Amino acid sequence: MIIAGVAATAVVIGGLAWFLPNVLGGNRDRDTPFSASEPSAAAGAAQPPTEPTPSQAGPTRSAEAPAPKEPPVVGTWRGSHLRNQGKSRLGLDISSSGGGAPEAVFGFSAHPDNLDVPTGSFAMIGTYGEGRMALRGDRWIDQPDNYLMVDLEADVPQENPTALEGEVVGSFGCSTFSVVRQ
Repeated sequence: MIIAGVAATAVVIGGLAWFLPNVLGGNRDRDTPFSASEPSAAAGAAQPPTEPTPSQAGPTRSAEAPAPKEPPVVGTWRGSHLRNQGKSRLGLDISSSGGGAPEAVFGFSAHPDNLDVPTGSFAMIGTYGEGRMALRGDRWIDQPDNYLMVDLEADVPQENPTALEGEVVGSFGCSTFSVVRQ
């Protein structure tokens, strides 16, 4: 009796296994096995594939969008900065890696009026906007003993400046700087 019940159940399951994909599956090829990734008849008609939306396809650049403008402070500058102990030579090499943000190398050394200043340099990162430049000390390139990085801020007087004057921020004994374009 149990064997007959198991055999009847196997026949019903085998019949359903054939009936569901072949009769309810619509126009599927009979030799193609049923896949869970295929839509079933109960799920409705399959939707055609769609083109990716812009957010799926990745960023695109509009033909009308202008490229980021290089800050007018990019270039080689030489001058001095004033310290409690006197003047120090200052070299600023300002560049822009794109996106309009300035980067700089701040180099300092002894000035003829103050020969006790060692030579050193550090990298800076900054911002430029609405005629104002701000450069912040980022990492040392050549650090003399007992020296700390400073930050610079300056109003930029025109689109193609030939000189910059501004404040030394986080001064540690420094107050102003003045440089000319080379």
